[in-house]
Order: sequence, then structure tokens, then C-alpha cells
Amino acid sequence: MAVLPKISSREVVCSRFCDLFAAMPFETSASSTEAMRKMKQAICKLETEEGRTAGLSLQPQPGDVILATPPKCGTTLICAIAHSLRSQGDMSFEEINIVIPCLEMAWDSGLKDLDNNNQAGHRPRLFKTHSWYHDCPKGDGVRYIVVARNPLDAGLSFYHFLGGWFFDPGEISVDEFLQEFMLARGAPVNSMQNASQWHNMASWYPYRNDDNVLFLFFEDLVAHHKANVDLIADFLQVENDSEELRAIAVEQSTIAHMKKFPTKYDEHVLKEARNEACGLHPRAGLDGRSAGKVREGKIGHGAKALAPETLQAFKKKWDEVMLPSTGYRSYEEFRMGVNTERGRKFSEESTSSRIERMSPRARCEID
Repeated sequence: MAVLPKISSREVVCSRFCDLFAAMPFETSASSTEAMRKMKQAICKLETEEGRTAGLSLQPQPGDVILATPPKCGTTLICAIAHSLRSQGDMSFEEINIVIPCLEMAWDSGLKDLDNNNQAGHRPRLFKTHSWYHDCPKGDGVRYIVVARNPLDAGLSFYHFLGGWFFDPGEISVDEFLQEFMLARGAPVNSMQNASQWHNMASWYPYRNDDNVLFLFFEDLVAHHKANVDLIADFLQVENDSEELRAIAVEQSTIAHMKKFPTKYDEHVLKEARNEACGLHPRAGLDGRSAGKVREGKIGHGAKALAPETLQAFKKKWDEVMLPSTGYRSYEEFRMGVNTERGRKFSEESTSSRIERMSPRARCEID
């Protein structure tokens, strides 16, 4: 059995940035620049303690499915696929987070009663979360779709997503962001903190073969789109499943289709509800400067964009957290190992070689 990283005792941690508000999650690491300090101060106020506690206290019902991903690891893509399948392709929703609430942010976005959230009658009910396994709601008959991603690419996507929302583009360098924000996260000491991506993935790893867990990888969702839609459809077991429905789900989760409906995937409900509480302009992240959640990019681009010391820090984090937890020396070994365990035939072809043959437009990054 995999050995999880040692978890600190659950003690209350106070952030000097958040002492004027009941604001979560805590970001307590030191900052080398004023721009980074301001970004962390603003992010501390995106969620409230009351809201985060309410979401993570959800009492899920039998049949509910929780989509569990670290930030920028394909959350929007998996939401688009799952909702298309369970709704027979219904695109009438205003914004994806209304019909698939985020547990940590729903209360502060105005969705106060998740236990009775009907989701327009669609079944199964779907919720999304960025929490690690230990803080994710549990219950009899509850299922989980977990998505992992190469941390280098997730980190670069995270940087572009927050740029133009929580900081001006170029105000913080990508290496500074990754070193002082993404890499600074660790194992949460309480549910008010976010796990690092490495701790998040490691926490779900022991459950990868459980019948109620579908463990996927962002790279495969992109390079083997149809095969992964089939895996998700088989797992969800929606009513009136058919090849025609699966084809609709494939189409509705392409970057070309999603870009036709930008406001359905742009987090505008959360931003409109919380920007001012974060000390931001009311339209921050909605004025076109933020990269948003549906954008074009390249898998594997992170390694090419970062300084050598940042790449070394990512390698060190993997060796400290993921290597002892999984036995895998790299993310690619991890992805291939899990896929092989699960008997997935598409793992026989290198994802990187498959992506290299795709057109630049098809190398989508839907986060």
C-alpha cells in the first residue's frame, strides 16, 4: 500500500494577510515582492471560512459524483464532459459552476444550500472540488472522478489564469509565482488550507483502483479525448446513454465549441460575487485581460518556459512527496503506471507523440 506524506497536526493557522476578515483559504508563505504580497492578500479573501466550511460539510447523496482535481488540471473540461453526458447535451445553463457547484466556493457565489441543490433535475448530481482526499466529503454510494496533470503545465496555466485577475500581466514573473505560491503550498494543517498539487495527487493515489473512483489524466483527456469520454460515460452510467450522446459530449467539450460560449465557462458568477471583497475592481478577470479557463496552449510547454532553478524545485517537490507515496520517479511514469494498472489500451501509445501530431489548434488547454 502506498505511504502518504506525513500530515501535520490539525491546528489553527492565522494569516497576517487575512486577520481583518474571516477569509480563506490561508496563504501564509513569505513574499519577496509587494505585487506577490498583494496577490496573496487578495486571494485570501476569495472564500470565507463560513462558505468553505459549508461546502466541505456537504452530506452527499447516494449516486452523487464529485469531480476532484487540483487547480488547473482540467476541471472545466471534465465538467463539460460530465454535464453533457448527464443532461443529454443541454447547454441552457448560465455558467457551468451553477449546475456543477464548486464545494469551496459555492456558498460565497450565492449557492447556499448544496445539500438540496437540484441542478435543474439532472442526474447524477455533480459537484467539483480542489480539495485533497482527506477533506473531500464522503458518503455511501458517492463516486469520484479524479484528474491529475503534469505540475509544470498546471503551474503555468495557473499563472496565466490569475494574471489579469489577481495581478496585472507581467507584474509577477512566472518563476516568482511558482516558487512563492504554487510550490509554497504543502500538506494542509486544516481544511481551511489548500493542499499543494503534489499532496493532492498523492492523497488520492491509494484509492485509484476503488470501484467508486475513476482516476484520469489531463494529457489523456486531450490526446485521447473520445476514449476518455467513453471511460467517463461508462463510470457515470447516465440514463439514455448511446453512441450519439457520447459524440455530443465529445463535441461539446472541444475547445472550438466551448469558445463559442465563453461566459458559460468564465467564473463570472464567482468573480462578480467576490471581486470587491478581494479588494479588486468589480470587473477584474472579466475585462479580457485574464486568460480565462478555456484557452489554447501546449502540453509540455511548462518545462520550456521556466528557469532551471524552478525546474529543480519542481523535481525536488516530486521527490519529497510523490516518489515516497507512489514509487514513481516522474509524472510520466506515474501516468503510464496508473493507466497500465487500469488496462487502458490508449496508454500503449505515447501521449507526447500523439500530441505532437495534433495541429496547434487541437492542442487544447481547457482548465
